[in-house]
Amino acid sequence: MAYIEFDKTKLINLEFMLDREIVRANRGGAFACQTIIGCNTHRQHGLFVAPQNQLDNHKHLLLSTIQETVTENNHDFNLGIQRYKDGNYYPKGHKYVRYFSTDPHPLLVYRVGGVMLQKEMIMNSKAQQLLVKYTLIEANSDVKLQIKPFLAFRNKHHLTKKNEYVNTNFKNIENGAQFQMYQVYTPLKIQFSKETQYIHNPDWYFDVEYYKDIQHGFDGLEDLFVPGSFHLEIEKGESIVMSVSIEDINTSNLVEQFDLEVNSRIPRTSFINNLRNSSQQFIQKNGDDVEILAGYPWFNRLGRDTFMSIPGLLLVNGEYKTAWQIFHTMLKEMKNGLFPAIGKNQNANYDSADTSLWFIWALQQYVLFTKENDDVWENYGEAIKSIFANYKKGINGIKVDENGLVFTYLHNKALSWMSSSINGAPVNPRYGYAVEINALWFNALGFALDMAYEFGDKDFISEWNSTFVNLRAEFKKIFWNKEKGYLCDTFFQGEKDWRVRPNMLLAASLPHSPLSSKIRHLILEKTKCELLTPRGIRTLTPNDKEYRGFYTGNALEREKAYHNGSVFPWLSAHYVEAYLNIHGVSGLSVAKKIYKDMEVLVKEQGIGTISEVFDGDPPHSSGGAMSYAVNVAEIQRMYFLIQKFEEKSKEL
Repeated sequence: MAYIEFDKTKLINLEFMLDREIVRANRGGAFACQTIIGCNTHRQHGLFVAPQNQLDNHKHLLLSTIQETVTENNHDFNLGIQRYKDGNYYPKGHKYVRYFSTDPHPLLVYRVGGVMLQKEMIMNSKAQQLLVKYTLIEANSDVKLQIKPFLAFRNKHHLTKKNEYVNTNFKNIENGAQFQMYQVYTPLKIQFSKETQYIHNPDWYFDVEYYKDIQHGFDGLEDLFVPGSFHLEIEKGESIVMSVSIEDINTSNLVEQFDLEVNSRIPRTSFINNLRNSSQQFIQKNGDDVEILAGYPWFNRLGRDTFMSIPGLLLVNGEYKTAWQIFHTMLKEMKNGLFPAIGKNQNANYDSADTSLWFIWALQQYVLFTKENDDVWENYGEAIKSIFANYKKGINGIKVDENGLVFTYLHNKALSWMSSSINGAPVNPRYGYAVEINALWFNALGFALDMAYEFGDKDFISEWNSTFVNLRAEFKKIFWNKEKGYLCDTFFQGEKDWRVRPNMLLAASLPHSPLSSKIRHLILEKTKCELLTPRGIRTLTPNDKEYRGFYTGNALEREKAYHNGSVFPWLSAHYVEAYLNIHGVSGLSVAKKIYKDMEVLVKEQGIGTISEVFDGDPPHSSGGAMSYAVNVAEIQRMYFLIQKFEEKSKEL
């Protein structure tokens, strides 16, 4: 019995299948992301999405989907499913699905007549190649398999329409065919582990509908190009592997190659193993550069998310070298003490006050895991000092005030992680002193001084030590109110924002906290009473008039809800960290329950992973990207913290 599996009693419900998505990816940047039934509901869904570096820095959707037809006793059974304009589904192959599981890769079983066909899918970990394996489990007579590819050849964020520029030709290659809709693209090669017949019959399929895009207020109709179809005979007990690739491949060992890829994966036999398996899919390599993709299917690299994800994705799993490579990659784009919040190179945007502070936190975590203090200070000490120097003199709306706290203001820009915007204006500007930015600042300065003392950097100590000594009192003066019993969220132009948000948690959870244990305890109590849910922590208390309990509707409605009530699982790791630091081993039962409550997340929208955001109101349905790096990372770090304190309990 697989850890995640659905039988026909669940799979008979089309809505159930359309609400659950899978992703398979490799470190070269290629991925496949669809609903578990293979019906695409977003424009970014596709069976083969890969970089096209000769064009740009974006991923391009080459193969949208495939439709298989099984022929037995001259009867055709189309296993595919596609939604067209006005909600019409054709074909309706979902009615043949009998079983689905993900251990360690997506697997579907179809039953048609006397035929039982198993379909499995995995990405090649070392090449830009998708492998799909078909196994005929049962058959009472001869069976033929037809496979029809639906091509797009476009940026994953765009849509394609029928046009006169398409190259409708094909090229015969070993056990398959090669297609190149436009000359600027790398040819797509579809090949099989046995001889196949390709019948060329180019045609367009009009008005394929991505209904979730339409629900979100976007255009959701696309035309897809079908060049022809592949035809194979398959015998009972036989396995045939289809390769989809932009590289030259050897078809003679595709079955063996598929099995090797499966055996190299982390088995998805438990909650934590699903998270570890999912972690691998966010790491992207491009030459010497190594990056973290923020999420699937539409995110690219985000600076803040990169540093927030390093400990949970990599350090807890012992991937210290990869973490080091990511630090080096990001350092190439550091300018004036800042890292890109979004984009890279000429498209980089540096509007963030906390990304650089998360960089220091990630280095701090690296030191905690590896004890390589000297390497960190030797390689990154200058970068750390550059951050403090630039914050002190003022850069891009960020300035260290006379009281030692960080003050931020950039007109019509949100410089914190709560950066959602409408028509170019931030939903939550959070100008002035922001509580989590200053908590990160206090922690960063504490860590930097620890390192400076260890390695005798007298100049840095002389410049910053007195600021740090006074910072604790200044922090409390600005943010704390004894009568209210919690921290204000921001302080700007004489006004304190007392809306209850989770940002104050960082002042209680970070290694260097400006708060006493008593105040940290009160923050946890306030969070528990108004923000904590089984899916994570709300971004705003339900008691506030601006609270929005559901992350639904068009782009405008979702932006308003994103940081005004929606739930983020990653915040729970900081709650658990603060709780364990205060209560020690006696807090393990609470921490374990929070972790256990998260387990259901890998069986909801993103199968085997954790989605981006959840509704603030019960039943806390998922939304946003189906797989989100920071959530996956921080729940793993939460597990690590629990294990760490369990080891301490055994020593008592």
